[in-house]
Amino acid sequence: NFALSPDGRSLAFVSRADYAEPWSLWVRFIGSVTPQKLMPIEDTAPHATQPFWSADSRFIGFVTAGKLKKIEASGGPPQDICDAAGVSGGTWNREGVILFGSATGLFRVSGEGGKPEAVTALEQGESGHYWPHFLPDGRRYLYTSWHGEAAKRAVLMGTLGSKEKTRVLAAESNAAYAEPGFLLFHRGNAVYAQPFDWKKAALTGEPARVANEVGNDATNGWSDFAVSPGGVLVYFQSANSAVSSENAREFQLAW
Repeated sequence: NFALSPDGRSLAFVSRADYAEPWSLWVRFIGSVTPQKLMPIEDTAPHATQPFWSADSRFIGFVTAGKLKKIEASGGPPQDICDAAGVSGGTWNREGVILFGSATGLFRVSGEGGKPEAVTALEQGESGHYWPHFLPDGRRYLYTSWHGEAAKRAVLMGTLGSKEKTRVLAAESNAAYAEPGFLLFHRGNAVYAQPFDWKKAALTGEPARVANEVGNDATNGWSDFAVSPGGVLVYFQSANSAVSSENAREFQLAW
């Protein structure tokens, strides 16, 4: 439950001060030691989850109580975008289009609000299209195809307005792109980066390990890392990389 702004300067994350409080949405500027709570506790019931940023780093989208909402990163009241139960990841392009994943496929909606429209449909054996991620042109996007057979789980690439899709690599992970041309994904207990030509949907060379002992959720492929287009990487590291995000968030590091 964290996301790095496209400009690489701010981190949105979900946290709480103690067990009596709901989870709240916070933002912290990189280089600062003081985070800012974006919403009063009563506005986050039952809790905020899955933050993601607008392309201009101005807004943060998030999910709470079966709704997709947005809030300015500088603060202010949250605004409803649409009803959205069972969301699994969101991404937001420069034209204001939001894609979000679900167990029934990807959906699109305007960042100004509206009714979600289906973008992808599941094929036989698939149980969800998760963790969409817009590529630099704001039209093409990556997403994770979750399948009942582990060997058939993969990162795919699609294009807005087209039903065509391309298999990028076999993976049980979300994936993200960073300049000057790398695809980042999780495998085993680590995050890897591999040279990637997004215009051709083509990987080259060998993947290089860039972070070890990174947490992940084996039930849906989410891995605890985020990267900005410029290449700033943030990740959750655990001595036991098999610990789930649900359990890991019960702990806080202090110095």
